[in-house]
Amino acid sequence: MIHKDGSNNIPTDLTVVPSSGSVTLESVNDFSPFTFGDEDNQSLTPLNLLTFTGKATPANLVNLEWQAEQNENTKQFEVLRSNNGVTWENLATINANNNQTINHYKFTDINPSDVNLYKLKMINNDGTFTYSQIVNVNINQMGTPSKVFPNPSNGIVTYTNGDNHSFNYQIIDSKGRVITKGYSENPSLEIELNKGIYFMMISNELNNQCHKIIIE
Repeated sequence: MIHKDGSNNIPTDLTVVPSSGSVTLESVNDFSPFTFGDEDNQSLTPLNLLTFTGKATPANLVNLEWQAEQNENTKQFEVLRSNNGVTWENLATINANNNQTINHYKFTDINPSDVNLYKLKMINNDGTFTYSQIVNVNINQMGTPSKVFPNPSNGIVTYTNGDNHSFNYQIIDSKGRVITKGYSENPSLEIELNKGIYFMMISNELNNQCHKIIIE
């Protein structure tokens, strides 16, 4: 049992029954400053990632920003980038601020591609890790913008190529798994997807683009 201040002062009225796996603390009948865990890994509250955003600049850089709280068990963040949603490279490793307050982090990608997918690998002090959601940023876009509609959708979306050109496409889910891919000679394509978050990668002789699709 660990106090929220990091100490391991165990109350004297704590009763543990190994046979049943029960723990009783009679002096506590409401919210308590204590939690259960291993004193070698005293910070048990998981990181709470509040925001993660990416934005292209006029100079064709990409600024990434994120906010997180309850950072005390987090060792570092790895900033990962992909241009296809399947293979990822580590752009930077940023140390976490080990405290419980809201912390702001920033990173600038100085050499992005036309299509950029980013995610954070959030590594804990014990070596375990989780990933953030994916954010996509397009830069160097030319011609008439394409669009996906309706978005969000209840299952069916239509992609329209604003330049009326054929295109190659690939759709990945939020875990980077390829759901479908192909080639369309028509500038418009209707797609049906299950509930979830997807990224549609588009490429032709004019553009490389990525569209985030939300299916509710």
